[in-house]
Order: sequence, then C-alpha cells, then structure tokens
Amino acid sequence: MDLGVSQRQLARRLGVSKRSVELWERDEVGPGRELMLLVTGFLGYEAERSAESVVSELAAYRRANRLTLAELSRRLGVHATVVARWESGQRVPKRPMTRRVKEFLQIARAQQVGSPRLYDGAAPRCSRSRRP
Repeated sequence: MDLGVSQRQLARRLGVSKRSVELWERDEVGPGRELMLLVTGFLGYEAERSAESVVSELAAYRRANRLTLAELSRRLGVHATVVARWESGQRVPKRPMTRRVKEFLQIARAQQVGSPRLYDGAAPRCSRSRRP
C-alpha cells in the first residue's frame, strides 16, 4: 500500500522509531496495543481482531460443532494440548498461527452457509497441516 508517506514521516507521526515501522512492514513484530488504533486510523481501516478474540471464536466453533480438542487440532495441524492451552488462556497463538485459524474459521463459516462455489463440503482444514 503506497500512501506517499516515508517510513521516517510515519514514525514521526506515530512517535516511534523508523526501525519500528520497518519491522511492522516486514511483519516481524506488530505495534503495541496502544499504537494499534493510531496505525489503523492512519491506514484508514479497523484493527484486526486480536489473537484472543480469534481463540474465543475458535472455541465457540468447536463447541457448536461438538468437536473434541483432538478433532479440531487435527484439522488445524497442531497438537491437542496447543488448542487446550489457547482455550484455557495459558497460551496465545503467534501471528502466523492466528492467520491460519482465521482462514480455518472463514472456510468453516462459508461451508456452514453452504457456499458450493468455493468449497466442496469437506471438513475445513488449514493449508499447512501437520500431524499432531
């Protein structure tokens, strides 16, 4: 996205270092919660859902579909203890996994509304699945 603003100018506007902006752009780290509103306001869109809210949605999906932790974790390509720790609040998924969970939930929602153009009705799975 080219907004015609240099990294240095953006850093000055937000009160952070140019290095911080570089790291955000490379998705190595994200802005802190206090800066997220400023950044998203500057970019002109709403902040992404937090990892915690994604986990809450995932837990609700699991309960609504009567899936065990093992079944859900198999679909996500992670071990069941990982999902259990997310749901209990002991751990929070890192950014790449949060993206995978969002993708999983998006596919699951599309299947529930019956979108035959995109999905064939098979259980949703993450694209980079690993065996637990």
